[in-house]
Amino acid sequence: HKGAISGTIKFTGDKPEARTLQMGTSDPICAGAHADTPALDERFIVNDDMTLPNVFVYIKKGPAGFDFAAPTDRNFTVSQKGCLYIPHVFGVMKGEEFSVQNDDATLHNVKITSKRNGTHNKSQTEGKSDSWTFDKKETAIPFACDVHKWMGAWAFVLDHPFFAVTGTDGKFSLAGVPDGEYELVAWHETFASGKGKSVNVTVAGGAIVQDFELSK
Repeated sequence: HKGAISGTIKFTGDKPEARTLQMGTSDPICAGAHADTPALDERFIVNDDMTLPNVFVYIKKGPAGFDFAAPTDRNFTVSQKGCLYIPHVFGVMKGEEFSVQNDDATLHNVKITSKRNGTHNKSQTEGKSDSWTFDKKETAIPFACDVHKWMGAWAFVLDHPFFAVTGTDGKFSLAGVPDGEYELVAWHETFASGKGKSVNVTVAGGAIVQDFELSK
């Protein structure tokens, strides 16, 4: 049997003030992309209803034999757009090829500082795309851009497809989870960094709801 896990992640406590990214005027392409609405610092975004976007939710531990082949048809691409990494947090499976593409009319570089999958640094002119494949499980791999110091993203590499990132509404959903007992983790770079916040869940067909509350 297979089931589903879904939930909402909320921030508890005093809502932190929103912070805008200080892009300056050194690169008019970046400044112009956010002339009407300044870009928010993703590290501190909490919605008015206290829900949290950009939380990576994943199954950390599962039953023995819990192993899956990497997809070959997902064609996952991270965009450097508006001088931001989009998405800001993402997951791939080990052995899965993914791309990072420069969609800005300015120079970027992709700087990856991984403990288990090597360090990488590639410059990208407008329209350029580079691909990577990570072969080892790893959590919270930082992506940066040396040209624009505020740019950042986080990647997770797993050996299964049961992961999600909360959307702008703070919600997540994992489908097709085999029956079993699992450790479910919610990770946020500011409010649940390190190993994240974990709970034990049991999937026995059907759908279960597992919400999280995170705080400073």
